Amino acid sequence: MWACPDGCSGSGGASPAKQPFFPMQRRFSSMIETITDFNALLTDDNLVAIRLTQRLAPITDTPVIFPPTYANIGYDITTFSDGTKVVTIDSIPSQANRLEPLLYTKDKQTENWLVPPVTLVFSHESPRIQASLLEIGHRAADAIVLYGTDLGSDLQKAFKDLQHGNAYPLACIAPTSLLFGFWDSRGTGQKRPRILRAQIRAWDIEVVYTASQYRSVWEYLNESQRQSIDDAVKNGKKSANASEKKRSAWGLADVPNVYRPQSHDRVLGGVWVRGRLERDVVINLIALRALKGADAQQTNALQRYLLGLALWTGTQDLDLYLREGCLLRYADPNDQWMTVPRRGDPRPVEWNRDQINAYAQETAAPFRTEWPTVFGDYWPHLEYPVHIEGVARTIKNAKDDSLNLEDDPA
Repeated sequence: MWACPDGCSGSGGASPAKQPFFPMQRRFSSMIETITDFNALLTDDNLVAIRLTQRLAPITDTPVIFPPTYANIGYDITTFSDGTKVVTIDSIPSQANRLEPLLYTKDKQTENWLVPPVTLVFSHESPRIQASLLEIGHRAADAIVLYGTDLGSDLQKAFKDLQHGNAYPLACIAPTSLLFGFWDSRGTGQKRPRILRAQIRAWDIEVVYTASQYRSVWEYLNESQRQSIDDAVKNGKKSANASEKKRSAWGLADVPNVYRPQSHDRVLGGVWVRGRLERDVVINLIALRALKGADAQQTNALQRYLLGLALWTGTQDLDLYLREGCLLRYADPNDQWMTVPRRGDPRPVEWNRDQINAYAQETAAPFRTEWPTVFGDYWPHLEYPVHIEGVARTIKNAKDDSLNLEDDPA
């Protein structure tokens, strides 16, 4: 039976043939501090971060899991000088995309909201097409939001306020853009780092390959039926591309699945994890303290609000069904959070989930009082129609030097 190897706890989990690679020595104080005053995390300048390392394990006895597959490179594998390989199982942007929607709520009681559940309506026709702002690729800086909704002008003003050092207006409209980071590449050029970040990686891995064979119904067809299909494929529409003029495009030909398309590389079949399989979560207190409001009162409210959101989101148990072939579980019954000082060893801390929930609700209260004014006529439903013609007009009239057209990985 497969169990999380010794390497999960830092004592070595590589094969006996080589010395395992460890990116850092894991040292920390053995005394556990109980945190009840969360505001102290902000006022103690000696603290730079709060972090959590969670040991993960596959749900099967065989330690083979499937990482994400990227165009041109396959799996995101880094090989160190000693031969150790580390692979990304879930990237930082991907983890953000899984965490951010946790804050969305369908609760009609606005006093229970932690963030405003803004919804973008792309079509009112049946079936209605809509998406939460928490699901949009570039968050508040997305072109669809900025130039295609009535919320756009308020966000553009909030970005300008942020450019001048005031993050409070943006926190009133789209706090998760500050929590998970954004790049206003189409406007002010403002970039803000993530306050909360998470990533899943596996250490000391070996790539596994696979092969399969698809059997079509072709063998069940008689000669007349086969000829009918062949004629249809051969004499199909002239506009059809070359791939559509093959029986395999219609699932009517046997196809071996051994090599990747347009490549001599074998089909990837996951990775065998010999070492650590871990999820790292970090709350960056330095980035959080860097955000200010218009005055000391706003600054305190802003920083406490974002800390509450970070703690609430960071302590949620994610469903670890990341993709087909990658269903994971938490290997330990409890999490061990650590506070990281500017100097010295990290210190283990513990806190009560109910206290975190209460703190998040308490620190959101000043912003709830702002929302009716901020959203005006759209309050409390917060449904914004998307006017795609506004986006098209902006694109058409944009000067080449007015936009940073590089791809933003969000």
